Amino acid sequence: MAIRKLRSTRLDSRRETQIRKAIVAELRRPDDTPATPDGPVVYQEESGTPERYTRWYVIWKKFEGVDSENRSRVILDAVEEVFGRQAALRVSIAMGLTPEDPVAQDIAEHSEIQSPTEACASVAETHAEYGNTKRARHGKKAV
Repeated sequence: MAIRKLRSTRLDSRRETQIRKAIVAELRRPDDTPATPDGPVVYQEESGTPERYTRWYVIWKKFEGVDSENRSRVILDAVEEVFGRQAALRVSIAMGLTPEDPVAQDIAEHSEIQSPTEACASVAETHAEYGNTKRARHGKKAV
């Protein structure tokens, strides 16, 4: 079989908890409350289909050294904690990115942010939208 298998390792439970709690705090943060310095930048994109699948992107320097499987799992856990099991079941993509990742740069480009590094350094200035991609906010769904 031409399939190459990858092995992933489970994230240290203390670090996993810290990362999840920070994402949960950002998801619950009211619009009028300043962002945590160096906190995660969270985007939600709805599919526009009747099933209303969602894609979640979290850009954060603290994802450095964390493999993609662990990043995705922590994001899904945070979405479930804040929005419930049904919302988590509608997630088609949960992608954790560092500011240097090419996908993060593409998201930043389409949301009118100068750079992902700037987004992580100054989260409060990342309210710009592009298409149906919106910054996830305090328990509200993107429209």
